[in-house]
Amino acid sequence: MKKTAFICDEKYFWHDTGNGALFMPPGGYIESDVHGENPATKRRFKNLLEVSGLMDNLTQLKTSTSNA
Repeated sequence: MKKTAFICDEKYFWHDTGNGALFMPPGGYIESDVHGENPATKRRFKNLLEVSGLMDNLTQLKTSTSNA
């Protein structure tokens, strides 16, 4: 049986995804938005996996930079 794995490291949350306005600077008719992969969204997803108990069903892999 195949298992689904989860891999996460704090450094994954440090990635700057920009302002969500694609290649245009926000201002005028271009509204700044939050990118779907911003740090808050990634942390919320991880927290929801933990709180819901779904994380217990995943094989958790360590990264090469993990201290735990």
